[in-house]
Amino acid sequence: SDAPTSEVGRAAFCAVNGPCYEILMHAAHDTVWQTIDQTLLGLAARAGDLDAEIGRWLVAASREGVHRHFGFASFAEYVERRLGFDARTTRERLRVARALEELPEVRRLLASGERSWSAVREITRVATPENESTWVARTERMTVRQLERLVAGRKPGDERLLELRHRSF
Repeated sequence: SDAPTSEVGRAAFCAVNGPCYEILMHAAHDTVWQTIDQTLLGLAARAGDLDAEIGRWLVAASREGVHRHFGFASFAEYVERRLGFDARTTRERLRVARALEELPEVRRLLASGERSWSAVREITRVATPENESTWVARTERMTVRQLERLVAGRKPGDERLLELRHRSF
């Protein structure tokens, strides 16, 4: 295992991150790997919640035309200069955030960290309020790569094809 098991190893492992070091120093020797795993899961959940929140605020900024107040020629320019997202990333984040407004189950999965941003991005390409539960259930144990293959060539609302192609996974 790559996890540090000695006090010196723990200190070296977390030298640049004080909170990490503090957490590991208080973990029992034989549970360091569990502490690391649980911390990573908690951080992933927070990241998902932040991704959802950033999306909501991007939609609000777009609708409000915030870029004009700063003198930017376009919303894409505003986001690139202020947040560092390229135009493609901005379009995708806006698309996903708008889809999540109508997909509460998928939104909850992202915010809780149960599904990654990448997985949610793929699900929102095809899920609609009418078939959201079906897509969530059928993709529960899929990797992002499997999801990408499953949604390739589909349009929002394609549910019949989900039944046919899901069997291959």
